[in-house]
Amino acid sequence: MTGKPPPSARKVNVISKLAIKNLPYHKHVVQQIEKFVCTVSAPYRLSGLYLLDSILKIAESKIGKNNPYSERFAVNLIQTVENIFGCVDSDKVVGLLVVVGLLVDVVCF
Repeated sequence: MTGKPPPSARKVNVISKLAIKNLPYHKHVVQQIEKFVCTVSAPYRLSGLYLLDSILKIAESKIGKNNPYSERFAVNLIQTVENIFGCVDSDKVVGLLVVVGLLVDVVCF
């Protein structure tokens, strides 16, 4: 793989905390994360899912179940997950299924 590595866990946490701080701009944050997941190469897409998961968990713990991030991510969650599944290696599918299962619990379909 050439280029920069995917974002580290520390960067994911920093971005998640910034997303919570900028709650009035949740629409833009969600839009940029969905755009990131759809346009980047395969190694980065799983990091986008981890970022989405991290934001939802922090938002639920700080704001509660009815936070704007849950509602906004739920709109295009199926399309976003399909984009991620399309490029993930077969050895990472199990980890992806675990994260998607957690997302379903958090978003509350």
